[in-house]
This record gives sequence, structure tokens and C-alpha cells, in this order.
Amino acid sequence: FENELAQQLIVYPNPANDFIKLEVPNEQFSLCTINIINTDGKIVQIIEDFAPETGSIDINLLAKGWYNLELEGQHGTYRSFFVKE
Repeated sequence: FENELAQQLIVYPNPANDFIKLEVPNEQFSLCTINIINTDGKIVQIIEDFAPETGSIDINLLAKGWYNLELEGQHGTYRSFFVKE
């Protein structure tokens, strides 16, 4: 079930420089929590009360590299990744 959720979270643009946006097909969220996790497994950014349909995530302060992203919503946790250039 979690693999199915992971495949439904789309992060774009990817790779990105300044910001990313999220899309979860066939899902509506009121507000959710976003965790951005570096390759060491450390949470480097937490965004609470995020609205995926309208919001973007500022990644300017992140170092270049790969990041995992978790979206915690009312129907479960969605996972994806992105590359900061």
C-alpha cells in the first residue's frame, strides 16, 4: 500500500533550483505536513499547514543534492524525492 502512495506523489520541477511544487493525483488535502530529509536521514526542513494544491516550497536554503520528501496527510504518508541543483 505504501508503494502505491509513493508513486502518487509528484514533485516538480525536478531537478529544481528555487522552489518545488507537489501534486497528488486523485487526492484532495486541506492542510498537511511536509518533511524534507537529506541523504543522511536527517529532517532538514518541516513545513506545517501546507496546502499542496496552491503552495510551493522554497528550497533556496538547501544545499545541492538529493532529498527525500514526505507529505503527511489525512489518508497516509506520501513519499517522493527531488534534486536541488
